[in-house]
Amino acid sequence: MFLSEKIDKGNPTPMYYQLKLIILDMIDSSKLKPGDKIPTENELVEMFSVSRTTVRQAIAELTFEGYLERKKGKGTFVTQPKPLQDFMRSLGSFNDQIGYLGMTPSTKVLMLKPVSATKQVADKLNVKVGEKVFFLRRLRYADGEPMVLVDTYLPSSCSVIFDRDLEKESLYQILSSSHTTRVVKAVRQFEATISDNSLGTLLETGAGSPLLLVKTVGYNANDEAIEYSVANYVGSKSHFVVQVSI
Repeated sequence: MFLSEKIDKGNPTPMYYQLKLIILDMIDSSKLKPGDKIPTENELVEMFSVSRTTVRQAIAELTFEGYLERKKGKGTFVTQPKPLQDFMRSLGSFNDQIGYLGMTPSTKVLMLKPVSATKQVADKLNVKVGEKVFFLRRLRYADGEPMVLVDTYLPSSCSVIFDRDLEKESLYQILSSSHTTRVVKAVRQFEATISDNSLGTLLETGAGSPLLLVKTVGYNANDEAIEYSVANYVGSKSHFVVQVSI
């Protein structure tokens, strides 16, 4: 696999970085695919006639950046690509984002029912405390693996959701059926957190695993709050992109 690749020891570029680029190129060109095991440290040392320190630094950086993962007693493997959550530039659906990466999205509705708005929910949706709102809990998957647990609160004007298949249809597409419920902008808040026992069970991460908590308030064209969502993303399976223009 690596037989045609060489490290140029006369090149001022550090040898560990040359090795890192070689492995990255093999991943990008699909010569190394997700789940493939890469050669051992000893094998890479022999293949490229470099020190163990050189190999370890290249592997450590690729592991830190999420391209490789070490499995104790088994070796080092190419990881599955982390789904790109581009929340700052669009209101695209989870299904669209996962599908764009060549993965298969799916959704499981865990709960859908009317509830009384707590003070926090009432403040976000600009309704009275105790007023009826709809609570929707969904577990979202990519290639059968849980990626995010989303709790969504909607005002009573969004009753159309009870007549639709929320496991197959996008919530935003459903809400777009009416001008008054169509979400045209969203304000999102990001926070690092860890899973508790309940979240760890649902997301199959175990307690204490890193999560990214994303709170969203979606607004219609009249600047009225239509959606308040609290999403817990599995930290090891997601990364986010923010575009800033000057």
